Amino acid sequence: MARKEYNGFEVVSAVMPSEQGYNAAIAVKALGAGGAPRFHALLPDQ
Repeated sequence: MARKEYNGFEVVSAVMPSEQGYNAAIAVKALGAGGAPRFHALLPDQ
């Protein structure tokens, strides 16, 4: 997992194990906002 701050946003990238190997995902949220980031799949079938 990796975390990076951009202008007003926090981005987290992650890989999650699956039966076929791994699935990649990116989460985005506003800096200073409460709650968990919202994850987005990188490929449509994941």
